[in-house]
Amino acid sequence: MSGAADRLKVVVNHLDRPSSFVQASTSGQNVAYYQPQALRYSFDNDLLSTEQRISYEEDGFLLIKGLVSGEHIDRFR
Repeated sequence: MSGAADRLKVVVNHLDRPSSFVQASTSGQNVAYYQPQALRYSFDNDLLSTEQRISYEEDGFLLIKGLVSGEHIDRFR
């Protein structure tokens, strides 16, 4: 097989596997029911709230409103 075909096979293999990750909504009501052992990419410390950790696990990024001022955003556009 070619290198591209091998990589595609690996990706398809990853997609076909049943996920051990438990999906949960980021709404405040569901946060209390989220299983902490399912959080794989963040640490349980005081840097992020549980809601931020769940959002990061689901989305792969954090949205922190007001982190960059509107002036800076306009300046760097």
